Amino acid sequence: MLLQDTRDELTQYKESLEGELSELCSDIRGVGKCRVFVSFSVGSRTEYRGSSVVSVSPPEVQAVNIVCEGADDDVVRYTLVNMISSTFGIGTNRITVAKMS
Repeated sequence: MLLQDTRDELTQYKESLEGELSELCSDIRGVGKCRVFVSFSVGSRTEYRGSSVVSVSPPEVQAVNIVCEGADDDVVRYTLVNMISSTFGIGTNRITVAKMS
């Protein structure tokens, strides 16, 4: 696979993930309008055995930033941070929730 193809796939995956997370977060009571940015620590990994692909792992999420209308509510922030932490198995210190202007 060419390097450009890999970048395109990663970009598509990132945009899809951010879109799904934005929708999910917006469905939580009190969040309102929402935007999500995801950063990765490692790209996807492909494991080979001989010339055959054995498995493909998605990129590892390093951090998630959420900007939403309801970020000034402690319950909203708590809910978002814990949902993202448990979804990706990342520490709460890697999740930021900020008020949308």
